[in-house]
Amino acid sequence: FNEAKTNFEQSGLEKTLEENTLDAYVKFEKSYPNHPQIGRVQDSIFVFLTKEGEADLFKHFIRFHPKNRNIFQAWRDLYSVETLHDTPEEHTNFLKTNPNYPFKNEVEQNLERSKIEYKVFNRDDISGYINATDGVELLPMQFTEANEFVNGLAVVTKEDCESKCSYYYINKKGDTAFIGTFNYAGDFVDGRAVVGFGNCEEDSCKYGVIDKRGRFIIPAIYEEVDDLSNGFYAVALNEKYGYLDKKGRLAVNFQYADALGIKEGKGAVKTDSGWMFIDTNGTQVIDKKFAKTSSFAGGLCAVTANDSTWGYINNAGNWTILPAYSEAGDFENGFAVVAIRERDKKNKNIFVFQRFKIDISGKVVEKLTAPVVPKTNRKKKK
Repeated sequence: FNEAKTNFEQSGLEKTLEENTLDAYVKFEKSYPNHPQIGRVQDSIFVFLTKEGEADLFKHFIRFHPKNRNIFQAWRDLYSVETLHDTPEEHTNFLKTNPNYPFKNEVEQNLERSKIEYKVFNRDDISGYINATDGVELLPMQFTEANEFVNGLAVVTKEDCESKCSYYYINKKGDTAFIGTFNYAGDFVDGRAVVGFGNCEEDSCKYGVIDKRGRFIIPAIYEEVDDLSNGFYAVALNEKYGYLDKKGRLAVNFQYADALGIKEGKGAVKTDSGWMFIDTNGTQVIDKKFAKTSSFAGGLCAVTANDSTWGYINNAGNWTILPAYSEAGDFENGFAVVAIRERDKKNKNIFVFQRFKIDISGKVVEKLTAPVVPKTNRKKKK
């Protein structure tokens, strides 16, 4: 009888694995709760229900599958998703809305840490972290390279790096945030970070995107991945550029020679005849092309039609500020920094770039002496 029972259950497992659907796994769990492979089945249920990584999915799993062996992982994943930016408000709200969370002490400790500004401190080429307010040491001097905390995580390494280095992420407690090292590791933006493998200093790197759990949202198969912008990534594959959405799904086909991040609903892409603007469906939205361009900011975009003088266009592609500048930065809070090429007053044989701060009408509001103009047509090159 026992042998027949075992064979029957094994047959049921094989059929379930072959079918490989959520309904099949749930049915098997109910029918054979004491099966030796029940843990494997529960793992499949967890993956099926939460693979999209949304908070509501983890909540649904916690509510309807409390005896699943992945229940604690589901709680931790929910916490990670609902505290993407590591703000005191996020941690406080999580405690209020999830009174049954099994690791409340950790949340309370993270809440207190989120109120502190961590500052990188360097001594004799070794770095650690101090409290920016009072200078008290928070994490000991132990890193050969340490970066600022963003979204509650920081990129560090303890290696003496030359052309290639292995980076990893730590939390504010100083612990490794998740298993995984990378040859390129970017800051987290809305809970996602661009990472790369290979010789990233020599442009022989493959990039992807991970979440705060260290899981890949976008596999590391791309030659370039810009930071998330307006919910999309500008990426390169086989030397052609396109766009992916934040879940890694193809939004705009790989067909362009270059691309900038999408800003204010429009992405600048390069074709054989120049730069143009498309929407998130890949449709051209401005019936003009330019020699070079920046990205939209504050309803305006710096462009040049002749690769020499820059001006600003509006969302319809019309000139709002006529081309007159050698350099033109993005608008921020209603102002932008521009530069005009002039002869030096002391030496007429030398040209200098005089910088000005202008408003959205093009009116000069301040003459600047410090040479600080962001470069246009900039891209995040790894």
